[in-house]
Amino acid sequence: ADPLEMNHERFDLTDDQPLEVEEQYLIEVLECLFHHILFHRSLGGKVVPRDAAILNNIFYVKCDDVRLEQKVKESAEAAYAALKKQGNEGRISLLFYATEKGFVTNKKVPWEEWVLRVNARSDPTFGKHHDLLRRQELERQVRGLMWRVLHHVSTRREHLPAVPTPPDPGSGLGAQRGDDVLRICYPFEIKLPSAKDGYPNFLDLLFSGTTTKVQVPL
Repeated sequence: ADPLEMNHERFDLTDDQPLEVEEQYLIEVLECLFHHILFHRSLGGKVVPRDAAILNNIFYVKCDDVRLEQKVKESAEAAYAALKKQGNEGRISLLFYATEKGFVTNKKVPWEEWVLRVNARSDPTFGKHHDLLRRQELERQVRGLMWRVLHHVSTRREHLPAVPTPPDPGSGLGAQRGDDVLRICYPFEIKLPSAKDGYPNFLDLLFSGTTTKVQVPL
């Protein structure tokens, strides 16, 4: 068996209970958690950390890159739309993978997966006090998930593949392959909950090809 497939690590961040989050906070919460994971899977090089905050009291660090930030935003918005179509409940995964070259097509071999079960609440609150209690509970849950991420990235490192190397600048491929993007983090994709047949749609964020590619199969 392929050693990368054998070492596919899966971290279920919400194995005990789903993340309960109000609809109006869902996109920014997903962006926070995606950026939190991606920052800890960044590759150095041109990575610049930048502070960010949500819900007034939660602070996190993300890679200061416009293209990566845009793709994370797009994936969070797509996840929100997908959840809305299936009763506001679903599972979202952030999957890191390596690419193996084949004779006809390349093969994506996963080596790490972060799973998040989400329940987006749309029921109204009963006054300011109830709203405050819900917000405090959401902040507690998000902080707990962030600590879980830190624990996993600090204690589970043996499965990490070698850092992908961009082509030689003298080869003339640098500008075409977007090497500055490749150095940000490992290649990844975000698997969205599906509103059709129970199968996941894929929002592919491919930083290893000639362009950043977004695919949503029909």
